[in-house]
Amino acid sequence: MFVKFYVPSKDSQGQALADNERNSALESVAIAMSMKFGGATATDGQGYYITKAGQLIAEDIKILASYTDAIDDSIRAEIRAIARIVKVNLRQESIMLEFGDAAEFI
Repeated sequence: MFVKFYVPSKDSQGQALADNERNSALESVAIAMSMKFGGATATDGQGYYITKAGQLIAEDIKILASYTDAIDDSIRAEIRAIARIVKVNLRQESIMLEFGDAAEFI
């Protein structure tokens, strides 16, 4: 099963994140996923969403993905906790995660 963590490049107001903010979040997620799953691969993507104010935001995203044979509830909880921290630090309305075929917004 793949575990995926989507890291944005803009805040919830559509403003570009500072490079050091985004890079710090990427590094934190990469370290956590590598420690839990033995490694992680980052791919570039393009994301779109509508803000609470109704504005369409287009942004570059990084998707960090790791593969595991199985994942238990405690590891899911740890990944969700990291997502909550990233959400606050990068001023997001939500952070998207995937556990296998199921997507979650934290």
